[in-house]
Amino acid sequence: MARRMRSYSSGRSKIGVFINNSIVKKERRQREEAKEEKRLEQEEMRFNKRKEKEEQEIAKLARKALEKEIEKQEKEQEKAQKQKEKMAKKVQKVYDRLETDMEKLGLYANENFLYETSTEAIKRSVTAAQAKAYFISDKNDKKLEENISVTCARNFLDDNYIGIGHKNLPEYSELVKFVANYRPQNEVPNDSKYNTLLEELNLKIKIDEDMKAEKKALKEEQLALIDELTKNQIMFKEDIHDFWDIMEKNNWDRNQATTSKEYKQKKKNRTEYVAKIRNQIKPIRLHN
Repeated sequence: MARRMRSYSSGRSKIGVFINNSIVKKERRQREEAKEEKRLEQEEMRFNKRKEKEEQEIAKLARKALEKEIEKQEKEQEKAQKQKEKMAKKVQKVYDRLETDMEKLGLYANENFLYETSTEAIKRSVTAAQAKAYFISDKNDKKLEENISVTCARNFLDDNYIGIGHKNLPEYSELVKFVANYRPQNEVPNDSKYNTLLEELNLKIKIDEDMKAEKKALKEEQLALIDELTKNQIMFKEDIHDFWDIMEKNNWDRNQATTSKEYKQKKKNRTEYVAKIRNQIKPIRLHN
């Protein structure tokens, strides 16, 4: 049973009343503190529950937003894929028609050319039936087929790895011209004239490559000699630069360069200079 406050009435010990009342006040204070602590705990629990509920709600909304975004992306991807497939079907239709038309005209139907031309046709809203007249051959435009014939001839040579890196040679141009006028173009290897032109081109390519190799070897030989002259100080620096220009201008190899009068003269210039300087240096004599 909880203590009660007592009054200081007659007959009671004042010390006893004081002690009792102090204990009562302390117990009341403890009860109030316990009550406040419990209230705070309950308030914290209510706050945590609200916070947890809010976080769950936010997470739920975030999941819904993410699911909605994923669904949107999937629909867009599906739409893009359908458009791509639709585009591919249109391109393929033009591709097949162009391939047939080019075969009838005896033109070489390169896959890249067919695909690029078919794709361009779709972009320009050109139908499969119109593609031939638009891109390949038109009776009202004689130059069109002539130009395409050259393109097809170049594609044929490229696909057969002919003339790669040497398309600036006249022999290559002659071969392109012959293939461009030949029908059907894919059967041109059976023609003796074609094989003769091809042999001439390959021979010119070999000569061209041999010349490039010789020039490269000569350049390396010249650089090695210049490096040697510099390291060994055989000539003055300005003479080395002059001699390098002379050597390149005359396409000298090492033997031609080192036996030339220019080499001998510039080498002599430094040798004589060094000898002169040495003669001017007087040794120091020590006297006892």
